[in-house]
Amino acid sequence: MKAPLALLFAGALACACGPRPASDEPTAELEPVDGVVPIPAQPESPPPAEPPAAPSGEPAEAASLPAMNQEDCEKVGTVVGDPGDGRTRRPDFVCPNGKKPVGTVASGIEGSACCPN
Repeated sequence: MKAPLALLFAGALACACGPRPASDEPTAELEPVDGVVPIPAQPESPPPAEPPAAPSGEPAEAASLPAMNQEDCEKVGTVVGDPGDGRTRRPDFVCPNGKKPVGTVASGIEGSACCPN
């Protein structure tokens, strides 16, 4: 039983370590450095995409409200926390009182909106 298993293993090893098929592209041989073979350079990735603009029909300032701390917000309104879906950061967010927020407050993971009184 051990002999057929050993032959199977030897055959698999021979296939995995066998000669590689020829390629049309010339390859540069990389010399090992301290026993480590360097990885060939990869092609440059495309530049990152531009962030989307504010939705049409919305003023540009709606997408970027001023940042406020909690104390400053409480002077003019109420801090309304985000329920976890990022809605207080969206340009179309409306406060519970029906008014547009006057700023953003850094809190929690998603942040909060400052809603006017």
